Amino acid sequence: MVANTRKLLREVSGGVHTLASSATELSAISTETATGVKSMSDKTSTVAAAAEEASANTTSVAAGMEQAATNLSSVASIAFH
Repeated sequence: MVANTRKLLREVSGGVHTLASSATELSAISTETATGVKSMSDKTSTVAAAAEEASANTTSVAAGMEQAATNLSSVASIAFH
């Protein structure tokens, strides 16, 4: 009976060691995942800022083109009168 108890305790100890090792690996993987998610979030923010700037620039160009069209229309109107 003592031999069986010792064997059982060794098996439990081995299982605890395996569990501790797995928890350590899982913690490392979680840290890597968190780092990757942070990096992706930073890149997404950069892309969003660039898209917003591109949109503002496009709006500015469109306003400039509209003003140019208005000016050309005025010049054409004067030239024909």
